[in-house]
Amino acid sequence: MSPFKANKRGNYIMSVPNIPSSSLGVIITNPLARKVIYSAFVIAGLALGGIQAWYGAAAGPEWFPQALALYGYLGIPIGGLAIANTPKANQF
Repeated sequence: MSPFKANKRGNYIMSVPNIPSSSLGVIITNPLARKVIYSAFVIAGLALGGIQAWYGAAAGPEWFPQALALYGYLGIPIGGLAIANTPKANQF
């Protein structure tokens, strides 16, 4: 099955999967725990960005490319957690 569907004009657009929020919203129900996770992610991003800015085009520490890759990979579940705990427009 293709992830693209045609709209009324015949243009193909990517369809968004329909993931029920009830299945993801039970991952971390404590708002304080989510706040700690989000804060740690932001601080790690600021630290990695600062290191990258400090070294610039010069060769940085050997562990730095792997740390950037891990940070990007961890953004996927953290973004999913944020999406799962964001109320829909009709829930306000």
